[in-house]
Order: sequence, then C-alpha cells, then structure tokens
Amino acid sequence: GQRAILHCVSLYPLPDAAVNLRAIDTLADAFPEAVIGYSDHTVGCEAIVAAAARGARIIEKHFTLDKTQRPGDHILSAEPGELAAAIAMIRRIEAMLGDGVKQPAEGEEAMRPLIRRGVYARADIAAGGTVGEEDLLIVRPVTDMSPAAADKVIGRTARKDVAALSAIRGDDFS
Repeated sequence: GQRAILHCVSLYPLPDAAVNLRAIDTLADAFPEAVIGYSDHTVGCEAIVAAAARGARIIEKHFTLDKTQRPGDHILSAEPGELAAAIAMIRRIEAMLGDGVKQPAEGEEAMRPLIRRGVYARADIAAGGTVGEEDLLIVRPVTDMSPAAADKVIGRTARKDVAALSAIRGDDFS
C-alpha cells in the first residue's frame, strides 16, 4: 500500500510561528512516493486551509461540539460549522490550484480586446499638427495600433483633425 506522512508539531495549542507549513514541501521532496498530509494543533482552521493549498492531501484537525468544554484539546478543536466552512474553502482552493499548465483559461480569449490597451489621442490634434508623445494616451480597450507601435506616429504630421480620446490610426499621419 501507499505510505502517508503527516507533518505535525506536538504543541497544544500550536503557536502560529511554530507551524512551519513549508515542512510539507520538505516531506514531499524527501518522500515523492508518499501521500503528504498535515496534522493540526492550532486554534482556528487557517492552518489546515493553508496546508491544503501547499499540497497536503490528508488533513487531521481535532473536532468538538463545544470549544469551551474542559478538560482536553477543545480550544484547538473545530466546531461543526467551523470545520464545514474550512472544508468548503479547501475544496474551493483545490479547484483553484488547477493542473499547473499555463494556458489561456476558457473564455479568456474573449476578454483580450477588453483588457488589452490601444493608442488614443490625449487631446484634440489639429490637421497639420505634429504629434508628440504627450499627445498620446495608452488605455483600454485595444485599438488597431498597439502601444508598442505608438512611436511610429510620434513626430509625424496629422493629415486630418483627430478628436480627443479617439483611437489613433497610423494612416491618419504622414
């Protein structure tokens, strides 16, 4: 069978500065064939959520119906609603982690024209006027002229009036 190794610090309750969640990475590197997990003794559920985001595949958290109950580890235990919320966060983070392959997300291509920038007239440019860098504005959305091509119109003469905030077109200049 497959071996599981859980990172655990045996302090009750475990102070944040002693959690050392990076030990999950150390264990994963040292034991690539094992399933790596985390056994938590902190107050709250932040550490188990963070451990899952670091790659822990097994999470152990003390559970109680009443944190105020004494004696025992109830103060560092999770009550039902708290644990349910942490599990929901872990499931959401698992979905967010993805497969690590960098590629456009579904629907991202359709957003490109809206998030890319184009070249616009900062103010009115009169026909016959020479365009300076200060006359140009690079903002969204994309236009026919990319920001990288803006220097192709700097120093050129406007063939016609160009209205403020209108898209700059290279053929409007000579």
